[in-house]
Amino acid sequence: GIMCASSANGIYAIVGLASSCDGCEIGRSKAPQCYPPELKRRGMKIVDAFAKYPNTLAFSAGNEVNHGYVVEWNAPCQKRFMRDMRVYIQSCDSIRHVPVGIVSADTDRDGVAAYYNCDSDGDGIQNAEWFGLNTYVYCNGKVSDLKDAPGFELLISSFQRYSIPALLTEFGCLSDTFHDIGKYKHQRNFLQAMWLETDPALMEAFSGGFAFEYSEELQNGNRYGIGKFAPDDCNEVEVACQYIPMPEFYNLRNAYLAANRRPNNRTVWNKLNQTFTDQSMQNLMVPDPDRMGRSDCPDQFPTLLSFDWENTSSIPSVCPSKLSQDFVCPASMVSSAKVAEDSMFHHPGAVTWSFVVTALLVIALARGFRDYEGGGTHGNGREDKPDKEDSYHRTDSSSSGEGVPLITTSNVFMGRGGLSDYRAAK
Repeated sequence: GIMCASSANGIYAIVGLASSCDGCEIGRSKAPQCYPPELKRRGMKIVDAFAKYPNTLAFSAGNEVNHGYVVEWNAPCQKRFMRDMRVYIQSCDSIRHVPVGIVSADTDRDGVAAYYNCDSDGDGIQNAEWFGLNTYVYCNGKVSDLKDAPGFELLISSFQRYSIPALLTEFGCLSDTFHDIGKYKHQRNFLQAMWLETDPALMEAFSGGFAFEYSEELQNGNRYGIGKFAPDDCNEVEVACQYIPMPEFYNLRNAYLAANRRPNNRTVWNKLNQTFTDQSMQNLMVPDPDRMGRSDCPDQFPTLLSFDWENTSSIPSVCPSKLSQDFVCPASMVSSAKVAEDSMFHHPGAVTWSFVVTALLVIALARGFRDYEGGGTHGNGREDKPDKEDSYHRTDSSSSGEGVPLITTSNVFMGRGGLSDYRAAK
């Protein structure tokens, strides 16, 4: 089905283990009540269903659990669930190892990032294997140079020595300082997409980023989409859908193209593309041994051992009988699939359309991990917080290639993948 079609098109998925249904996510109660038993069962079922696909790049244990609450309140539940999923994957020889991580809102950035990368109980398995940050720190359409966007300088300070891969899983705040284009108001220029691919410090700190978002949402009524599906009542069953790009779509395209350092020659691209195997992509999620240091646990967070997790620890873990490593997509699916022609991006190797998966958080092509010497503790360099330039809020109307863009109905990701970035796990 859909994952095999994605695989045939070179699309890799980060799959969400939680959802908004009752009992399907970490709740707002105080730990340990915020971890419903149904979530653990759901998580194991999703792992069973998706680990077999070679293009499942990672699992996300949750999205913005910390948003709107004192993070210490329910963060232990999120961390315990993440640990349970890691334990389940590692305990089953029949399950291919897929790394488990977390996506966080940009509140108490350093504390949250350190907490999910630390090991307070010394069991070696409770930390995240990757970390995503939803951040909106470039909200001034009059800024055209990275040095004038201090929020990004603070991002670099926070993550330059982070020991697990970090992604900007949402960026692209709204502001009336961006120019109107035709009938479209305040169209974002997405310069940060170019900065992520060209600034050495940002490239060292982050493995790429996701522009938010691919299409407007009918239910939420926001204006973050760089396009929309029309007509409003389309469902691809009775009424066909057509994607209508907005000027922001082309602004994002141009930002990616400006950062493009890959050869534009199709022949050269095809030669490079032959090295992008499932194994090389999976290896990207295995940190170099020199970067395995944990962060120091913040004092305000309680340890997992300080809670009674009886409601979830009693749930049995039953490994699937069939080896997920043995799964092979049907030949008919592989042979019939075709990489989408890049008629809109005009970028060799770009995939302009992808597929909707119920459990899918984002489509991602991740870059290899950054090298550094020593260190593993999380940086703390955010003493000065510029007004309006370093907050979580998505909307701020008051102020002031070398990559393959992969697009979903949620986010648009730009990841780096030069040959020098790919290295096997040691």
